[in-house]
Amino acid sequence: MSGRSALRFQLSLMQAIKLVVFCAAAFACVAPIVRQWQLDGSPWTAMSVVTFSAVAVPLVWVTISFVLVPRSLWRDRFVLSLLLCSVSTALAAAAWILCMLVSETLRVRSAGFVVDWQEMIRDLALVGVVAIALAGAVLFLATCLVRKFRSEAAS
Repeated sequence: MSGRSALRFQLSLMQAIKLVVFCAAAFACVAPIVRQWQLDGSPWTAMSVVTFSAVAVPLVWVTISFVLVPRSLWRDRFVLSLLLCSVSTALAAAAWILCMLVSETLRVRSAGFVVDWQEMIRDLALVGVVAIALAGAVLFLATCLVRKFRSEAAS
């Protein structure tokens, strides 16, 4: 490798410790629900594991970053990015549940069964309100993140 340098990461001891703490927190957050999936083994539980992990792990990392990462513009962008990932995943899960509710209602109705309209409207309203709230949160976080990047470019 004469003339070319290899890509090397040089972490200080403190940075390595922080990296270990972040990974340990992620595994500690996911391990109990993965164990539940192994006991149950159903596809719905697998979907719950993936959704829970994708929502909870970034939230845990946000909490840890408030303690371990010094306050700076970089940390603010990091926290906003993690929150945006978490809320976007929750929005995708809510949209998926909304689609499943609508398709199940249409399937039951087309099969000639009686549809409990009160229950269906209640479920659709609940999931719809959650999806709208999450969409607003995604929009707010994305706007804040764009402002953070623009403030750095302006200075």
